[in-house]
Amino acid sequence: VTIFALNRSLDQEMDLRLVLRGFTNLATQSHIVLRHDDLKATNTETAPGNVAPTLAPHQAQPGEDFDVRLPAASWNVIRLSPVS
Repeated sequence: VTIFALNRSLDQEMDLRLVLRGFTNLATQSHIVLRHDDLKATNTETAPGNVAPTLAPHQAQPGEDFDVRLPAASWNVIRLSPVS
């Protein structure tokens, strides 16, 4: 399961609760965040990695409910996969 989430607040983090009933034994595989403190920042030829995705800390706890904190002004990709 892949969740795409956006926090549009420019100054506040957002708590997101994912309730995935019917999907059993999932665990967080990764949480990728795209953000920059300067909202006008861009990648250039001399600084190609100025704005780049990073891995956020996540819990790999299996279950059906997941709590995720989204940083202010961020795009997020949360990947969940079955625990074997």
